[in-house]
Amino acid sequence: MKFNWKIRLSASKQLGNILLWGVCLIMVQSCSKELDAPNPLPFEITDITASADKVVINPSKPSEDALTVSWPAFSNSMISYKIILANGEQRDIVAVPSGAISKRFTQGELNAILVEKLKMTVNVESKLDITVLGLIPSKTLSTTSKTISIQVVPGPVGAAYASLWVV
Repeated sequence: MKFNWKIRLSASKQLGNILLWGVCLIMVQSCSKELDAPNPLPFEITDITASADKVVINPSKPSEDALTVSWPAFSNSMISYKIILANGEQRDIVAVPSGAISKRFTQGELNAILVEKLKMTVNVESKLDITVLGLIPSKTLSTTSKTISIQVVPGPVGAAYASLWVV
């Protein structure tokens, strides 16, 4: 009995064509879908929080924490934040490192801002308004938070000690 190779080759050729068409159809089907790109998170600062409602500066402990301002956002190095501290017409802008979503002020740092930049009177309770400004420089986008107010009592500025003896 003689085997007919022409029929076998013809069948394998047809099977190859069917597989080739099947692969092409799968590729076309996978490419015809619309791109579902992820939606970017909203660029907004909804609420900001302060770690205290009232801060009394202790000038004898300048390196201790006085106040932490934080806001809900995702950490992103493309977004830079600035904190605007205001007392009436006086204001100061404090830069925050890119990607940070909070700023910690020490007693000495906050006291210097209150007395020297915002011109507050020492040992007198005053209102401090805090606002956060978010910027994306590459897209020229910006957003501003709501303003919160806290009470602060600045301390005297200067050396923590009246005299210093080196032995």
